[in-house]
Amino acid sequence: MVERMFYNGQISQLTFEAYCRVWEWIAPRFGGIPGAKQESYWKHRGKEAYTAKINRVRVAFGYPTLNF
Repeated sequence: MVERMFYNGQISQLTFEAYCRVWEWIAPRFGGIPGAKQESYWKHRGKEAYTAKINRVRVAFGYPTLNF
């Protein structure tokens, strides 16, 4: 829906990019570019930092934290 809004000119490029960054880190991703970014983050920072990053984004948007 957000992608369609962007292509229809209803939201700006900046808003769309912000949405994409939030979408990438609001939940674990296991495929595609978001999954690769998360896997790289895990490898460089570890499980605790990975979990903390996802939960920080979730809390910022009013979602409950995840327990891994």
